[in-house]
Amino acid sequence: MIASAETYTVFDPQASTIGRTDRVTLEITTRCNLKCVMCPHGLPEGLPGQSDASDMLIGEVIRYFDKTRILQPTGVGEPLLSAGFWKIVDALAGRTNPMLMFVTNGILLTKPNVERLTQAPLFQVNVSLDAARPDTHLRIRGNDLAKSLAGVRNLTDMRARTGADFLIRFAFVIMRENVEEAPAFVEMAHSLGANAVYFEHMVTLVTDPKAWNVKRGNWLFNYAENELRGDAAASDPWILKAMDRADALGIRIDGSGILLEPGLEALQDSRPCRLDPGARVSFEERTRRIGLSVSEAAKGAPDVA
Repeated sequence: MIASAETYTVFDPQASTIGRTDRVTLEITTRCNLKCVMCPHGLPEGLPGQSDASDMLIGEVIRYFDKTRILQPTGVGEPLLSAGFWKIVDALAGRTNPMLMFVTNGILLTKPNVERLTQAPLFQVNVSLDAARPDTHLRIRGNDLAKSLAGVRNLTDMRARTGADFLIRFAFVIMRENVEEAPAFVEMAHSLGANAVYFEHMVTLVTDPKAWNVKRGNWLFNYAENELRGDAAASDPWILKAMDRADALGIRIDGSGILLEPGLEALQDSRPCRLDPGARVSFEERTRRIGLSVSEAAKGAPDVA
């Protein structure tokens, strides 16, 4: 399925025409190379029926490049695993639109893959990490944090070397196991050259979160026990500290339902945009190039970590 991220209007690949849209989202794959505890891939039975987008669908997406401003290959998986993702990247060589925005866990941001990405007009790369400490990252996501951060460094090195103007945004899913690391996560993102940090609460994917259990060594993850969406006292102080660090460092914070108390939400909304003023990324220039106003582009990516 392909949908406009602004209107969520379904794009039928069998249709003969499609209207111009600001952003198109494509489920490129449901395969993944990690087993995060809050994701169906992390459950003992895993995610059934894993697959990639068909060649026919990828071909239709490529055919409608001229009618799309931002293209976001996504899915309940790792886009860089998909051959279709790389077909899109290769087809974007030499073009200025659509600009590419995607989510990755960073593992496959190897030097050869990052070099291949240089041919595409990148808009934003979102890197899902969920922890600032290696042990927490290992428990939640099941891999070595250093491997993901090596991929991030490959990406920032490429950006500096080529003078590319895309944004890098770190994503953090809030849960009881990691919320105290939110301020340190902001510091880590800033130290690695990220332009923004995205916080979001876990999205309940089952009717009974109490039955969602994943065992990692001596730790048992229970979805209901780790969800903090309804526990402002546990989450808000740490997110406020993270916002303070962001203000001090000059890094932008985005979020989906970060703060729960109305007063705190008002405080969040009243803060200035924390896009690093010293960054090489020219936000206005990039958005102007694809025909979006700064206010439209500042909405950021869809709420996908």
